[in-house]
Amino acid sequence: MLKLILLDKAISPLVRHGITVAGGWMIADGHADAETVQTIAGGGVAAAGVALSWLEKKLRF
Repeated sequence: MLKLILLDKAISPLVRHGITVAGGWMIADGHADAETVQTIAGGGVAAAGVALSWLEKKLRF
């Protein structure tokens, strides 16, 4: 139960914010424009959501 709470309340937001910080760094250093970072961040958040959902189901059973 504690693992599921940590996954939902701590790990998910950390992944989301990590992707946001990486995107900001890419824009600041000129590696990508805002549209590219938005596309990459959207895909990253979607992939992380699927992965965390799968992990939650594995931990539950």
